[in-house]
Order: sequence, then C-alpha cells, then structure tokens
Amino acid sequence: MYEIQGTVIVDFGVSKEGKAGNFRVSQSVNQYLDAEALRVMKMMPEWIPSIIGGIAAESFKRQPIIFSLQAQ
Repeated sequence: MYEIQGTVIVDFGVSKEGKAGNFRVSQSVNQYLDAEALRVMKMMPEWIPSIIGGIAAESFKRQPIIFSLQAQ
C-alpha cells in the first residue's frame, strides 16, 4: 500500500480588483502535491478585495491545502 499525506501551504496576493496571483509554495510536501496545489489555486474565482478605510486594497493570503492519498 502506498500512502502520501501532508499540508502544502500556498502564499498569494489579491489585487484591489480581487484577482489572485503571484502564487508560491511556502511549505512543500513533494513536487507532485505542490504542483497540484498550485494548479487548483490558479483556478479560483475572483476574491472580494480587502477594504481599508472604505477603499479596496491589495492583500497577502496564505492557504493550507491538506492532502491524504492512499493507493493499493
């Protein structure tokens, strides 16, 4: 039986317009899970941007993605 698990952490920015970008793996599990985490993050819809003092602002986000895979 083959098992792989762990948490990949992806850092990224959200623009004033709500577009996510500049994805970067800050905590790696292995190259295949890292690549899958980035692929999924790039498919996200637009976000609601941060609001500071009533004005949209750029922001930094960190998203953990938990994997638990088993194969026989």
